[in-house]
Amino acid sequence: MDPIIIVKNLEKSFLIRKKSENRPISNLLGFNREKVTAVNDLSFEVKAGEIVGYIGLNGAGKSTTLKMLSGLITPTSGHCEVKGLNPAKDRKRLMLDTGVVFGQRSQLWWDLPVIESFKVLKKIYKVDTSKFNRNFDYLNSVLDLSPLANKPVRTLSLGQRMKCEIAGSLLHGPSVLFLDEPTIGLDLITRGKIRMAIRDINREMSTTVMLTSHDTEDINALCSKIIVLERGKIVFDGGIDHFVHNNNKEESITFEIEFANVEGKNRLAEFVNQHSLEISNNDGVYQISYQPENISRGAVAQKVLELGQVENINFNGATLESAITNISSRGASVEV
Repeated sequence: MDPIIIVKNLEKSFLIRKKSENRPISNLLGFNREKVTAVNDLSFEVKAGEIVGYIGLNGAGKSTTLKMLSGLITPTSGHCEVKGLNPAKDRKRLMLDTGVVFGQRSQLWWDLPVIESFKVLKKIYKVDTSKFNRNFDYLNSVLDLSPLANKPVRTLSLGQRMKCEIAGSLLHGPSVLFLDEPTIGLDLITRGKIRMAIRDINREMSTTVMLTSHDTEDINALCSKIIVLERGKIVFDGGIDHFVHNNNKEESITFEIEFANVEGKNRLAEFVNQHSLEISNNDGVYQISYQPENISRGAVAQKVLELGQVENINFNGATLESAITNISSRGASVEV
């Protein structure tokens, strides 16, 4: 399938004011400026119909990328296109087939009822009445908008507003949707409902979704692939399982145990030393950390079970969150 989003050697730099203690006049006049590169030499593609997770720590360049792809800011250099259009040059045409939701920004009118905001968006996007009604009915069935339609936006909870923001971005039936932190600050139940809605919209409307989120459950639940950003550069582009497996070098097992005999603790210590494992004991709750490439989970579990009566045993495997933490702590060194 042909890519719907193409990014090649994309860069965005900003000049920021830098204060100098020795030159107060220069500070006042704004002469001291420093170049900061937010994204550096990005290249990737997104195929039509994909849900792609665009992830990284704060300041990695995620929001900056989405703003360039939606035409809100102009790249310093490089090339990007969405549906064959240059976002910076063809923003008006592109927005007629693109939806954007920034978790910290609203496209709804604060004092208007939700339905009136939707009608304003209908005019802005030049959506005919039959298409608007059809899309609203579908989004209502997915997001349960009817109870909110006549409430002023300012009276909505954060979760209610985010449902309406997503609906507002989809009323014109775009084929591409950019979501920047759509579940930020939401409670557990609302996050689950938003995820289900995004999944349903992607399936039923064939909407391509590019999603940023610090909640790895969003990524695991929705995305077919991930692009990982670290300090403005892409360090991984591919499947989640591959990334997690190759960038988690440690797993652990936690358990409570009543040793079968007085030698049990010594035998456990010998096993740990023999295989260069790490062990901790917190009020009778043991944790053994191990590297799967050196010893299997089964071998560790078997030894523990041999030593006595084991309760509350838990295996803590590799996770997306720990993989991201690991590459950050290694200074963006990533295993592919």
